[in-house]
Amino acid sequence: MKVDQALAALRGAGPDQQTKAVAWLAKQPANPERQEEVARALGALLSGPALPGDTAVLGALKVWSTKENVLVLLCILDEPPLPGDEGQSPYPGGGRA
Repeated sequence: MKVDQALAALRGAGPDQQTKAVAWLAKQPANPERQEEVARALGALLSGPALPGDTAVLGALKVWSTKENVLVLLCILDEPPLPGDEGQSPYPGGGRA
């Protein structure tokens, strides 16, 4: 997969392809030339309907985020936990982002 393919999947594919693209991006080093574009697409996923494995999006943002993602991340931290999620860290690996 390449960044262009991952962006296309994030923007228009179904949840399965979006999830695969998110997982791939989380494992890639951020490309400064594409970072803002990728961060914007990942941020849109957090603002939209939930994907299976939303925490994977946070993991990808750990690599690709920019200052534009701060507001959506703060909103997520401000949300009350869902039933059954109390005491669980919203961060991949259970640590802080």
